[in-house]
Amino acid sequence: MKTKTWIKAFTAAALVAAMTAFSGTAMAGNVENLERERAILIDTMLNADLSLSERETQIETSKRRLVDLERLVLRDDSLIGRNTPVVRRAFGNYDLTFLIHASTE
Repeated sequence: MKTKTWIKAFTAAALVAAMTAFSGTAMAGNVENLERERAILIDTMLNADLSLSERETQIETSKRRLVDLERLVLRDDSLIGRNTPVVRRAFGNYDLTFLIHASTE
């Protein structure tokens, strides 16, 4: 009986160790974070359930985040030479991707 219990415990521990070893962490890059924040801003602008003051507060918060994220993307040397669809689309549609920078120009 002890052998069966030991085998079950060992199998469970091995399964947990294998799941931990093979599980990858999801990491979003600067462009993905910028797109997510831009989507949040657009959703806030279109949300009819928010009062005017709530909308203004959330828009100002998003604008500050977007400024920071846009700077990160524009200065991200790891994007040089990356020819992924996300990067191509981001820089191909500058006015839509970099809302804050485009609005100040």
